[in-house]
Amino acid sequence: MLVYAMVHHSFSSCSNPSNRSPKMRPTASLNALSSLAFRLRFRCSIDCIKSNTDDVNCRASLVVGTASSSKREFVESLGVKFVDREKEDFVKICRDLTGGKGVHHSIDPVGGSNLLRSYKATRKGGKLYFFGASSAVKGDRRSPMTAFKMWLNTPKFDPIKLMSSNKALFGVHMGLLEDPSIFKGHLDTISNMLERGEIDPIIDGVWRFEEVAEAQMHMHNRKNRGKILLDFSP
Repeated sequence: MLVYAMVHHSFSSCSNPSNRSPKMRPTASLNALSSLAFRLRFRCSIDCIKSNTDDVNCRASLVVGTASSSKREFVESLGVKFVDREKEDFVKICRDLTGGKGVHHSIDPVGGSNLLRSYKATRKGGKLYFFGASSAVKGDRRSPMTAFKMWLNTPKFDPIKLMSSNKALFGVHMGLLEDPSIFKGHLDTISNMLERGEIDPIIDGVWRFEEVAEAQMHMHNRKNRGKILLDFSP
């Protein structure tokens, strides 16, 4: 099984969880969890999630993760094939590593023109999961122009071509599910995995809620190595 993903969320298989409080629940990672573990019923998928900066141990034969150059050592320490998203062509690398076929699964939280590249990196019969649009944000201020540019560069997929290539495209947004029982079911599953020590979220740091702006800039400047948690305690 071959997986490509923008390295963002943090899970690693472990038998001795650390850096975790019983009150911590990685709800932000449910989008990625839903993509593979639930929509695909891919049993080892939880060990293969790779999505934008942080983590995972995987039973797949190959996991390719893109990230900024400053995170090379961190990504490689997780057993992931590192690709510099700013300097390297991950489509070519994915194809070269798979005999020209591409990967089985791609996870893309970036959007815009990057979504088309993720599609091209996916083999015939593969699946692409889209659950974010980080390319809509540039700099430390909201920019309608940047968001419009992302929307303009977002590919339009032809259903006939999807059918002919046997590729599947999934949009995932757990926060907008109309059926709360689905979200609860996914959250219960991931919570139980945490309690059993089957996964261990990689935590970069815990910030007071009053420091949310600083925490956001810490992540925006690509300094985090794992998830950033907010502390709401009195």
